[in-house]
Amino acid sequence: YAWYDNNFKSPKEILNRLVSTVARSGTYLFKVGPNGHGQIPLVGAQFLRDAGKWIQKYLQVLYAAGASPWGHAVPWGDITTKGNSMFLSVFDWPQDGKLYLPGLKKEILTARLLKSTKSENISFNRNKAGRFSMFRFSTSKSLLIRIRLSAKISINMLVLISHFAFEREMY
Repeated sequence: YAWYDNNFKSPKEILNRLVSTVARSGTYLFKVGPNGHGQIPLVGAQFLRDAGKWIQKYLQVLYAAGASPWGHAVPWGDITTKGNSMFLSVFDWPQDGKLYLPGLKKEILTARLLKSTKSENISFNRNKAGRFSMFRFSTSKSLLIRIRLSAKISINMLVLISHFAFEREMY
């Protein structure tokens, strides 16, 4: 504890780090300590509560979730997996307005934008090179997208080098 240190991570930063850690098969330790009076500073406590509200809404993204098939973050965010689903946590929309999933060989059955208790379909396509892309919504907010695939996701099947995909095995 240092009384002068008020560099608290925002809820968005907490969630970004947490999703990224789960996407690498890691465990995230929240290092939060009380001040000299035994209390968590108010701003830090509020940030944790706000992050906790998001986690409660989207438990499937973090709890018992698997790593990203890509093994690293993607330019627009990160991915966790569970069964035949991928959860795309979109932190920054690409300038071209599309999310690309390079090297994905499984067929996408559905793509849905998750909104608490509701969800809505997202349009997607596969181009001639076999790259899936999804189209941007009219928002600048972070979004969560669930993709259901035709089969369970295999991990570590793709090597990405300088933004080009080279398959070792098919997903």
